[in-house]
Amino acid sequence: EVHPVVPASFKNFFNVTNTIFTFFAIAMLSYTYGNGVIVAEDFLEKEKLKTESLLLNILPYTIVQRLKNKPKIIADSHDDASVLFADIVGFTNMSSNLSADKIVTVLNVIFCHFDKLAESYGLEKIKTIGDSYMVAGGLPVKSDDNLEKIARMALDMISFLETNIETQKVGLKIRIGIHF
Repeated sequence: EVHPVVPASFKNFFNVTNTIFTFFAIAMLSYTYGNGVIVAEDFLEKEKLKTESLLLNILPYTIVQRLKNKPKIIADSHDDASVLFADIVGFTNMSSNLSADKIVTVLNVIFCHFDKLAESYGLEKIKTIGDSYMVAGGLPVKSDDNLEKIARMALDMISFLETNIETQKVGLKIRIGIHF
């Protein structure tokens, strides 16, 4: 049986073509993989920011930072902490008589003002739930005058609801409890 002789130039052409194709395929795979990694990293960063934003809506900034740095038990004991819990009186009646947009607007006005008060007194907002608001003094940093700050904030909260036009229109009042 006779085998045809393949010219050396033909063999060289296929060797070069195979080598170029292999390098091209590796380059394309690397490029695609690299882009996939970049896209995945961008997605993870966006999700991380969303998660942190959600955490900040329900937890104080200092606690979120501690959770990020040490995801272990972070419970502390605070002997001299004070807590204020406020409940909007008349909210149920108001919500049955107003549109959802108006309810959200009124609560937003109230709670934004309360947030500013808490910040001005150096108190730590704990959470808002429905028509309730909770703030603490002496947390996470100990303070010798936290009870006084809590009491002053309570008086300012009452005054705000009594003088604010939006809350007067719908007849809202506030009930406040303080634990020290």
